Amino acid sequence: MHGVLWQDWTTLRLTGATSAVTQSEPLWLDVVDYRDAIFWLECRQLSVGGAAAAVLAYETSPSKDEVLFRPMSQFPLAVTSAPFIIRIIDARNPTVPLGNWIRWRLFIAGTPTTEWGATLRLHCSLNPSRGR
Repeated sequence: MHGVLWQDWTTLRLTGATSAVTQSEPLWLDVVDYRDAIFWLECRQLSVGGAAAAVLAYETSPSKDEVLFRPMSQFPLAVTSAPFIIRIIDARNPTVPLGNWIRWRLFIAGTPTTEWGATLRLHCSLNPSRGR
């Protein structure tokens, strides 16, 4: 396994008019040589601005084309005292397996009436493909 600090502590503050934010392209991970990923999420602050929930999605694509990204996993974001762990394991036949690129996207479920956002950090462990 190879460990990566995928997204260091970042605080996102978005206006009610913004419904989503996607990790910036220079921080996307090239995972072409890997078959499994385990994600550790730490969330220290969360505000939903009056909407139903903030949702975090881990997305993958075979290329950097926006239209090809698909969520491998998505879940309501919550402040946690311990890391929240998601596993994408090839041997378990995930609905969406790892492509060549992974990124995260945070979006709001509902319509925020005020500023919304979160403070989070993400680590990722990657298992190499056979023969790598």
